Amino acid sequence: MSQTGKKGLAQYRSINEDDEETLALRGRRQRRSPVCIWGSFFALMTGTLVFIGATFALLAGFGFFSAPGDARGNETACELPNVRVNCIPEGGRSETEDVCLERGCCWAKEETPSCFYPKGFGYAVDGQPADTSTGKTVNLTRKTGQPSQYGGDIKTVRVDIFYETSYRLRVKLWDPRKKRYEVPLPTPEPQGQASNPLYKVSISREDSFSFTVQRTSASRDIFSTATGLILSSQYLQLTGILPSDNIYGLGEHAMDRFKLLTNNSVLTLFSRDQPPNPDKPGQNLYGVHPFYLCMEQDGSSHGVFLLNSNAMEIELGPLPSVTYRTIGGILDFYFFLGPSPEAVVQQYTEVIGRPFMPPYWSLGFHLCRWGYDTANNTLKVVERMRDSGIPQIMCPPQQGRTGSG
Repeated sequence: MSQTGKKGLAQYRSINEDDEETLALRGRRQRRSPVCIWGSFFALMTGTLVFIGATFALLAGFGFFSAPGDARGNETACELPNVRVNCIPEGGRSETEDVCLERGCCWAKEETPSCFYPKGFGYAVDGQPADTSTGKTVNLTRKTGQPSQYGGDIKTVRVDIFYETSYRLRVKLWDPRKKRYEVPLPTPEPQGQASNPLYKVSISREDSFSFTVQRTSASRDIFSTATGLILSSQYLQLTGILPSDNIYGLGEHAMDRFKLLTNNSVLTLFSRDQPPNPDKPGQNLYGVHPFYLCMEQDGSSHGVFLLNSNAMEIELGPLPSVTYRTIGGILDFYFFLGPSPEAVVQQYTEVIGRPFMPPYWSLGFHLCRWGYDTANNTLKVVERMRDSGIPQIMCPPQQGRTGSG
């Protein structure tokens, strides 16, 4: 081999030896212990998770994340409306912010009520209202994303509107897929639409379903539904905005006034054997009459009757407004346009039935009270009345209160 070749081979070996030393050094640097490798990995992951958590907390604080149905992320829906429908009507310990938000409602601690339904809560109009021979019909679908408050929500609802007479309107909300209890009271059956009604009904699909009943002569709304419509197996709720706070009726209760208070007062309607107690005014008594008469500002009157015999409560708000809550049946409303109070009562009794003419013998004096614990004591009462010269037709004992002695 020439001298030039030997010199080139020596240089080549020197270069390769340097590369091998360099590679060996790099290999030693890369072959760290497993503890160091995993420690670096966990440090990296911890930092990443801390960053993600901080970002999520920041966004949640601004309402970008919320539980299903939680209204915190929608400020527009929770703007204080004119009428705030109570989302925790049971009150008590349940009236907390956590419970309120779990129900998909809005919380404003300083307001009354503190927890109220957001704008748009309820049902959406499915398609267009259809004309019928007696009025209109509307199909509703429960809006998605709303938490179920009491379970058994009715997903599909039908609204039938009957223009029964010029002064009487009927609005019926019911479940078309499952038969529910309805009061077995025979009511007038319309043969067609009223030709010149005193009212006009409008359907709104903005945000959620609502309907408004208007007196045409004055272009005045006499009943306009608000947010918070609930239709479920054992809980039904509807709120209406009224034209005046001059409201009378909704018996039977022993009150110290005829005009009802609209300060979020609640009236319970459930028949029970309870005589009036002056120490506890407002208690529910024997009768149930879910009917009120409203005197409008110009002196016109109208009446609203809910044909439902389930236990219910009715809340009167300061707007003024009325909220119906019942535990069964359907929502079957009758509106009577009067316009005089006498006409409203006549139109009401035309639906529920008028009193029978009493028999002649029943017009006499009847003595009936507690304390007739035996037949002999009852006979003594009759004898004392006769001896005192007081005419008496009957002395009926209280059922279950008279013995055989």
